[in-house]
Amino acid sequence: MRTCVFVCLFIVLVAGSFVQAQDTASTFAFQALTKFSIGDNQGALADINFAIDKNPKNVWFYINRSIIREAIGENKPAIEDLNKALTLDPKNKFIYIRRGIMKSGIAEFESAIGEFTKALALDPNCSVSYLKRGLCYYNLGKMEDSYKDFNKAIDLNPRDSEAYYHRAVVRKMLKDSKGCCDDLNTSVLMGNERASQLMKTLCVN
Repeated sequence: MRTCVFVCLFIVLVAGSFVQAQDTASTFAFQALTKFSIGDNQGALADINFAIDKNPKNVWFYINRSIIREAIGENKPAIEDLNKALTLDPKNKFIYIRRGIMKSGIAEFESAIGEFTKALALDPNCSVSYLKRGLCYYNLGKMEDSYKDFNKAIDLNPRDSEAYYHRAVVRKMLKDSKGCCDDLNTSVLMGNERASQLMKTLCVN
């Protein structure tokens, strides 16, 4: 799932940059997408580096490179790319979301919460930001805050099976067994396999 998130986000970001300008830089950025999607991370990195050399003002190229660099374990340069992108476009919510995802990935949950909160200040209707921030609150043991964020994520995107799954886990922690099983059942109906497995454990009559 983690890889899928990277690939899906990468497709969106490169597509955005490709539409902006049909030039050599965008062509290489698109090639980077193709190579990244088939697991050629080094080839993707070489192509996105070339794109940035040709067009160092394109914010999406830096975001894209941060995704590639994280995938190959270059976390510090990946964050540096996001910081550079932020100087080019300080009101781009995707930059804060990406920084939040990276920080939560190394257990810097408090800092990650700050990033998702900044993203929400720019777009209060971003369900992904609520979902990701809710996970951070969960990892810090702040179940009430986590529950509120998952509620909001579901309100904004009621077809998100992961939001129901994670809210189910929080509800179990809050001693709401019925609510937990209701959420797991909803997630299962959406095809969430993890919810199906957990339901067999927690919701046996």
